[in-house]
Amino acid sequence: MLTASQCLDIVRAACPDLPLRSYSFNDRGQNNDVLIVNGEFVFRFPRTARAARQLRVEAAILNHLQARVALRVPNPVYLSLEEVSPSPSARGSVPGGRSLHGQGSPLRSKRGPLSLATAGRLSTNQGPAGRIRLFGRGPDLTPGTRLPDGRMPWEQGLGGRMPWESDPAVGTEGEAERVRQAQEALRRAREAHKRGGTPGARGVFVGYRWIPGEPLWRDRLLAADDSQVIQVWADQMAAFLGELHSTPIEGRLAELLPPFDGRARWANFYGRLQNTVYPFMRRDARVSVSQLFDAFLGQPSNFDHPYALVHGDFSPSNILFDPDGRRLTGVIDFGSSGLDDPALDLAALMSPYGYGEAFVRRLARGYPVTEPVLDRARFYVSTFALQDALFGLEHGDAEAFNWGIEAYR
Repeated sequence: MLTASQCLDIVRAACPDLPLRSYSFNDRGQNNDVLIVNGEFVFRFPRTARAARQLRVEAAILNHLQARVALRVPNPVYLSLEEVSPSPSARGSVPGGRSLHGQGSPLRSKRGPLSLATAGRLSTNQGPAGRIRLFGRGPDLTPGTRLPDGRMPWEQGLGGRMPWESDPAVGTEGEAERVRQAQEALRRAREAHKRGGTPGARGVFVGYRWIPGEPLWRDRLLAADDSQVIQVWADQMAAFLGELHSTPIEGRLAELLPPFDGRARWANFYGRLQNTVYPFMRRDARVSVSQLFDAFLGQPSNFDHPYALVHGDFSPSNILFDPDGRRLTGVIDFGSSGLDDPALDLAALMSPYGYGEAFVRRLARGYPVTEPVLDRARFYVSTFALQDALFGLEHGDAEAFNWGIEAYR
């Protein structure tokens, strides 16, 4: 994790022509720290080498989209994809500096309007609201990779069984011991994450101009008393998603985005979930989730559709609008963007912190909202809390884990 001072030093070294008059700093992101300079430029600094690799992909996607979508998206004006060594002699005070850590609502909350300098406006891969945690998360596994004996990597050492199946004492002392072990794993992961720092990521950043507007929070949309305005918002979202999902994957972008296997990706997620999160879950919750995943993975039609460039977190915190003009002004936070199922972006809109399925159906005037797409989107919504729980255990983030596991204990 970088401090505000370190981020300022890096910007000074890499952007000597940019005057630094004031700044705001957000250090609560799961993947990136955010520095806002002069209330005009947003700089994002990846916390890990993995996040740095994703930032490179994100920058390429944003450059690719500049002339292809009608709504404004971040335009990388300042870009450093290699390490920058800040010069100690360049250090100096910047008036108006303040840390956003601990101000307002926790960044994980996407439930209501926050101030300009807090969570919703500085979305940096947090929260369950439409958060898809499958890009660049978890073990470095190639989708579909199997061990020589045919097992998936997470099954190694288990004889093909999941942890709770290796001991018949489910629901007794055996389960309590597994929970204790999982809690210890969370503690170890948290300590390892703290020690990990930002190897390979220091000095890598992207900077773009602040896009005006406020997040179109769920409460704001649901409270709108003008059906025509709501439909205008739906039409703008439909047009944006249509442009995004039809964007050709070519040139540099094709090199950066590997071939995508949706079934292997979700099978990988399911295995990690069983191996890591299931010990914390009630027996009936495990059964219910297993039935859900088995049904989804067992239906070939869930994976024989075209894949496309997706936003990956098309949720209220990242959709900006002009309260006066009552039109959308832009879309931010492409940190989870990549090649995936277009239904993923509809799922973010349908989630408990999104606008609901009835609103998503309004998109049908300008976007193909079919029943198969909605079925897949419903499945993705059902995994959001589980993704938080898994992320928390794999990254030592107790807040994410507790948030995600709450309904399954």
